[in-house]
Amino acid sequence: MEIINKTPITSAESKGLLSKVAAKNLSYEQKMAIETIKSTVNLTKTEAQKLKKELEGLDNRRLKSEGIVKIIDLLPKNEEELKSLFAGATLPPKKEDLEEIFKIVKPYAHKKKK
Repeated sequence: MEIINKTPITSAESKGLLSKVAAKNLSYEQKMAIETIKSTVNLTKTEAQKLKKELEGLDNRRLKSEGIVKIIDLLPKNEEELKSLFAGATLPPKKEDLEEIFKIVKPYAHKKKK
């Protein structure tokens, strides 16, 4: 197998990709991956893409695509949860940036599965 491109994608996007191959003869591990994704995805692919565009629209140097994907997949319920997503980051977003990010994420957070 050759890796052509490494681009972070959301769980909702991966669910769409995995659904396309679900009909094929899959290994046990691949079937389990599909089931896990199906049971944990919080947003539809369209909602995830919309949120991704909104977050990318902030044009924040400290908010990389990996961080955006993490936010979309985990949908933090408050600013503390959001801040914890960047705990190990070399250059985490500033407090005012976190507030701005959370304003965008908040309407989507109610869709989070319990």
